Amino acid sequence: MKKMNDLTHVASTARDLIEQIHNKVKPSLQIEAEVVLSYGQLRLWTLDQLHGASGAYNMPIGLKLVGKIDIEAFKLALDALVKRHEALRTVIRDDGLGQAQGFLMVTPESADNLSIVDLSALETTNQTSTLDQIIKNEGSTAFNLATDLPFRATLIVLSATESVFSLILHHHCADGFSSGILLRDMGLAYGAYCAQQEPGWSELPIQYSDWASWQQDTLSGELEH
Repeated sequence: MKKMNDLTHVASTARDLIEQIHNKVKPSLQIEAEVVLSYGQLRLWTLDQLHGASGAYNMPIGLKLVGKIDIEAFKLALDALVKRHEALRTVIRDDGLGQAQGFLMVTPESADNLSIVDLSALETTNQTSTLDQIIKNEGSTAFNLATDLPFRATLIVLSATESVFSLILHHHCADGFSSGILLRDMGLAYGAYCAQQEPGWSELPIQYSDWASWQQDTLSGELEH
């Protein structure tokens, strides 16, 4: 009976924390510019329109972090990452004529891109079960391609020196290769902010939409010939 009660308590705790994450007030997004979409993005939007929102194209990344986390520096690093990579600020909407249109969004300076969940008060067994449920739910929850930024970031605190960083990316903003670049830049920015410095990177020479524009022009030209 005690074991059943413990499991019920864990499930209830996980549900409450998941609800807390999903009910977090989303930043008010404003359109900065229209952007060209790649054929891959157009395909994913079409599938979303045909079959409805799904977590099938979510890319879940989980990193175990050892050591004391500077949460403020972590938030700043994530914000810097989102500003640096326009793909993380791209939404896809119906243009009113049944065609997809990409929009680059700008978020207010006060936007909180990072959700924080503290599990440090839970016993180890309950903590592990709750962590697994949160990560599973985050990984399977669908994005609204028209209104949601294509990522969800959650820092799950297990103790003073152990945390888990959960990053869910929609496939329209990243793939296996580019996700590694995002994590690299996140790490560089975090290290800089921990040292009270700005990230020492130079501006990206091209964004994903630039490549999409090249792809559209190149393939359109080939089809014309």
